[in-house]
Amino acid sequence: MQWNYLDEFDASVASLKSAADSLSADCVLLRERVATGDDSITGTGSETIEEKSTKKTAQFLVRQRADEKVQLEILKKILSGTFR
Repeated sequence: MQWNYLDEFDASVASLKSAADSLSADCVLLRERVATGDDSITGTGSETIEEKSTKKTAQFLVRQRADEKVQLEILKKILSGTFR
C-alpha cells in the first residue's frame, strides 16, 4: 500500500488558500518541514506493512486583508493634520 502524503498535503494547502481567498484574507507560509521515516501501516487483517514515507508539515498565517477605503481615509486625515 503506497500512501502519498505529499498529494494530500498539497490538496490541504489548496483548500486553505481557497478558503482564505473566499474570506478576502492573505495566506502566508511561515515555515515548512519535510520528514522522511519508516511508518507502520496496518493492512487488512493483522499484517503490518513497513514502508518508507515522506511527510510534510507547514504553518500558515491567515489574516484578513485591510480595507483599502479605510486605509485611504486614515491617510487623508494624517496628511491633512486632522487625525486624532
